[in-house]
Amino acid sequence: RRRGGKPVELIFTYNVTYALSEVPYSSRWDNYLMLEEGSQVHWLSLCGSLALSLLLASLVAAIMLATVRRDLQKYNAIDADDDLVEVGWKYTHADV
Repeated sequence: RRRGGKPVELIFTYNVTYALSEVPYSSRWDNYLMLEEGSQVHWLSLCGSLALSLLLASLVAAIMLATVRRDLQKYNAIDADDDLVEVGWKYTHADV
């Protein structure tokens, strides 16, 4: 911000204090990665996520399949005597 047309100088500082630990470097994440007694894997949430991912992937595949099928039908329906006008995905084949 400016006060009276002059820029205001802000100084940011921070302090860091390092503490020596008795835990070896190779096992410092063990507390977070190991499951405690009584804790369970959340199978319901894993299955739900997998089902949702499969549903969305199949929806995208169905939309793409319908689009390509429609474009192929349009492309194949063009008479040989007519000027070949490219439609759909065939229109972009030279851009790649």
